[in-house]
Amino acid sequence: MTVRKPRAIPFGKAAGVSITREYRPPSTNSEQEVYIALGSNLGDRLRTMERALQLLIEANVEILMVSGLYESEPMYVQEQPQFLNAVCKVCHPGPGLTQARTTLPPRELLATLKRIESESGRIPTIRNGPRALDLDILLYGSQILNAEDLIIPHLSMLERGFVLQPLAEYVPFSSFSLCVV
Repeated sequence: MTVRKPRAIPFGKAAGVSITREYRPPSTNSEQEVYIALGSNLGDRLRTMERALQLLIEANVEILMVSGLYESEPMYVQEQPQFLNAVCKVCHPGPGLTQARTTLPPRELLATLKRIESESGRIPTIRNGPRALDLDILLYGSQILNAEDLIIPHLSMLERGFVLQPLAEYVPFSSFSLCVV
């Protein structure tokens, strides 16, 4: 097995990324944008991702926009199939809003994503190894969370082109058609 971290500083004593944002308490009258990364490199990747989007909808997560699909080389563990990646945007209401698009706070959303991964055939293997489906919360409004089970903003998203590229572009979900770019 070959493990490699692209863009790491060779022979450096330490490498890291720091994100600094101004703290703004959650507003009581605005929705929070939530971004979820989707990835798959086992089985029928396209069908798995389509099904994941449908399962999100069935879990009362309204998908507002979805990026195009990107095929990418695996990172870290190289001996595995290529990934298919995308990012979707959902909205979470601020406190006090009555018309919720999803009512799931970060940890409940994470539990929903883990359930969908399992239902889609994900079997725990080595870290960063092959998987039928990978769903990650990238951003959750302006929230910053650093817990053992969940870190928001996603810890590694800034070093992953396969996350940043689809995050940068969106198409309305109603006109979403899957095609490999």
